[in-house]
Amino acid sequence: MKRKPQIGETLYSLNVGKAFRHGVEQKLTPMVVTAVGRKYFSLKQEGWNVTVDFHLDTWIQRTEYSQDHKLYESEQDWLNEKEEEKICQFLESSFKYGRNLLKVSLDDLRVVKDILNKYES
Repeated sequence: MKRKPQIGETLYSLNVGKAFRHGVEQKLTPMVVTAVGRKYFSLKQEGWNVTVDFHLDTWIQRTEYSQDHKLYESEQDWLNEKEEEKICQFLESSFKYGRNLLKVSLDDLRVVKDILNKYES
């Protein structure tokens, strides 16, 4: 469950889904919280009259179709998510098809395994 946003707070919206198609650049847009209710909260981009509603507990856009916005508390949260994705892609490609493509030593592989085992449920 996400924290409850405050009216006047700035959150950051990333264009996703149909808002990010056909060569449109994916960018982070600051939006201001205009209302907070029992189940939903609303955001509005400065200079626009359109408000967008989000579920209070998940911060997922309230829509009947696919969402156009993904929310972040800060620009740094988005940058951290992008870095995490790049690192995971690097690791995946380094061990593609169960092969040790980078020829990592067995001792180093054991260290990595021990680190990852700490997060296994």
